[in-house]
Amino acid sequence: ARAGLRVKHLLDRCGCDSRGTALANRLAPCRAGVRCLSGGCPVCARAMQRWVVDAFSTALADSEGGFSMLSIIPTAHAPPGVETLTGDLAEAKKRILSGLENAGVSFCVGALDLSVYVSVTNRSLAVPCAHGVVIGSTVEIIAARRALDRAFPPSPSVPRPLRRSCWDGDSAALAYVFKPEANRRVSQPRMVDVHGRTVRRANTHSEAATVEERIQAALAFDEIGLLDRLILRGASVDIINCRPRLRVLPH
Repeated sequence: ARAGLRVKHLLDRCGCDSRGTALANRLAPCRAGVRCLSGGCPVCARAMQRWVVDAFSTALADSEGGFSMLSIIPTAHAPPGVETLTGDLAEAKKRILSGLENAGVSFCVGALDLSVYVSVTNRSLAVPCAHGVVIGSTVEIIAARRALDRAFPPSPSVPRPLRRSCWDGDSAALAYVFKPEANRRVSQPRMVDVHGRTVRRANTHSEAATVEERIQAALAFDEIGLLDRLILRGASVDIINCRPRLRVLPH
């Protein structure tokens, strides 16, 4: 209940609109045994994160073969130079599932996230960006890579909308798939060494979101809900005795 009241106080203090007030009132009574189950509640989101780790671990353990983690920023096709990021979680999920299906990825489990992209050269310009992280068969993802590249082209803010890494079974990586709160991703300028060669490093670094950005993310997470943040191909969630259960479909 204290966490819900803290969020309510934050929303009230910032003078939120009717959506913020409604969310604050929904979060305030959240306590053990009577959870609000809002996607914008930090306590319920952390509980969902623990469920994701357990459910995804079981589903992936029952499947054969090696697995890869694929980060997807769902850009869209547009004339060159036009930014196509979306901060709409529902639209991002639609783009990601469509791209995975068209590329022939038959099985993967993952979730949506929301970050705020900031240019290091213009930190006043912050762009909300919905994106996803999925874990699937390494063989399938590698085979589908060209089709995925076509589905998610580079954009002005995102030169690399797809990033694949091998998953070694670490549960911390599964927790990363479903993060309870949004953060900032700040672009990093290109670096060269003394010989003029490009230094390999991450395109962005993470930092804490501002209060206003956290509020907007909480509203977005509340709107889509906890379960609808999941990205599933070849799997579904059944509600049994008021509890979610992940079921892997034959594929």
